[in-house]
Amino acid sequence: MIYRLFKILPIILLAVSLLTDVALNLFYAANIPAAHPNDFKNIPEFAFGWLQAAVNGTIVMMLLCAMYALLKIQHRTDKGETVHFNGFDISALLLLAAFALPAVPSWIAAAINWHHISWREPRYLLTSICQLWLLYLLCSVVYKQVYLRKK
Repeated sequence: MIYRLFKILPIILLAVSLLTDVALNLFYAANIPAAHPNDFKNIPEFAFGWLQAAVNGTIVMMLLCAMYALLKIQHRTDKGETVHFNGFDISALLLLAAFALPAVPSWIAAAINWHHISWREPRYLLTSICQLWLLYLLCSVVYKQVYLRKK
């Protein structure tokens, strides 16, 4: 049980970080001054502020559903069951790969130049580490499924 908790802890931290970003987006969108009928300067800022919050919330919802699907697949893989991937599972794995892959070149560049890492925002550093763990978990699940099918 504790081993499974440590395996999914980075995913939980990543989900909390994503939800925090959505909450901050909603907070900033709510604090944009409302447009008055005679004041046309604030109308685009007001509209696009809420548009950004809506799009960000939708993307985070899709990522959270994909993370849930990955955890379900990972749980069944740890039991030794083969998973028959449907369209939702494949879409979830591809979405998570597209989300986590950009962290790899960033960490390669950081490994080359350690003095370029910003320590001012540890939440972003932790999120980047969690993205690498998500990619590792994704690759391990796919590899184990291929191995289980060959048995």
